[in-house]
Amino acid sequence: MKLLRTIGLLLLVLLIIVAVLAFIAPTQLNVEKSTVINAPANRIFPLVKSLKEREAWSEWNRTLDDMTTEIIGTDGTVGAKAVWKSVKGGNGEQEIMAITPNKQVDTKLRFEGRDDADASVILESVDGGTKVTWTLASETSRPFNIPFLFSDFGIGESYTKSLGYLKEMTEGGRKGSASSLKAKAAEQPKYNVQEVDFSGKTFAAIRKKMRMAQAYGFIKTELPLLKLQFDKREITNEGNPCRLIYNWDEAKGNAELAVAIPTEGVTNFGEDYSSIKLPSRKAVMMEYYGDHATTKAAHNFIRLYMQDRGLKHVPPIVEEYVTDPEEEPNPAKWLTKVYFFTK
Repeated sequence: MKLLRTIGLLLLVLLIIVAVLAFIAPTQLNVEKSTVINAPANRIFPLVKSLKEREAWSEWNRTLDDMTTEIIGTDGTVGAKAVWKSVKGGNGEQEIMAITPNKQVDTKLRFEGRDDADASVILESVDGGTKVTWTLASETSRPFNIPFLFSDFGIGESYTKSLGYLKEMTEGGRKGSASSLKAKAAEQPKYNVQEVDFSGKTFAAIRKKMRMAQAYGFIKTELPLLKLQFDKREITNEGNPCRLIYNWDEAKGNAELAVAIPTEGVTNFGEDYSSIKLPSRKAVMMEYYGDHATTKAAHNFIRLYMQDRGLKHVPPIVEEYVTDPEEEPNPAKWLTKVYFFTK
């Protein structure tokens, strides 16, 4: 009986806590985060109106490595939908409801088993570039409103990180005519583009085909497993870890990647691993400083460089991670060498 009374008392206390939290929590959720990007609105807007492009700068897509997404309709137009499935994050869809060119995109978020939400990305010209504001509004009844108390630590933090990725991608991925490349390079002194001779290397690797949404978390999950194989066999790596990009099909949402570590020779770690040999060849190489998740900016810049010189790319793309994030906590100081092989 004493045990039953204790359990009953604990349940009562729990109910009181839930009731209090439900009472003090708002029934309406409103989240708003902003950043200023040093770029005109017409450069930012294509990344905002496209549901597929949003996957590249959305923290939510990057975090949920089990998410699969399908675009229904014509992407970047009213009525287009991104339908997602995820064990970790649940299922749902995002539909474009209204578009004001270079100014605003309104979407409706529908979550399986939860209330809908309205979201907008708003662009406004300001001194220093374009102010990008991302808003979210939703309403629910008590006690389902309790998570609203922590929205700034969840949704708000995710929005802030996402806008940071958008800023990196847009300010780094300068677009325009090839003839203006030298001027663009002068605007980006942190970029060092060179035509180099890539020395042949052999890698121990994990190579997989996947949905693009899974690609953002691929290196975070697979690199520690690869390093563990080196430690088990007491093998010394012969260079920095790399990501090899064999395919990145944004239209179909598919990717084929490898996380790889240079070795002295061919190394067999088992059926889940492979040995990859890249021969010596000509390449365009850029030294890029920033978060590993934002290297698309470097890719865009290299493509512009190659276009200006009539160079053709041969897969794979190699991203060599020179800076160890465990030793340097500031992502702005992470150096990645990005190689595009040329014919």
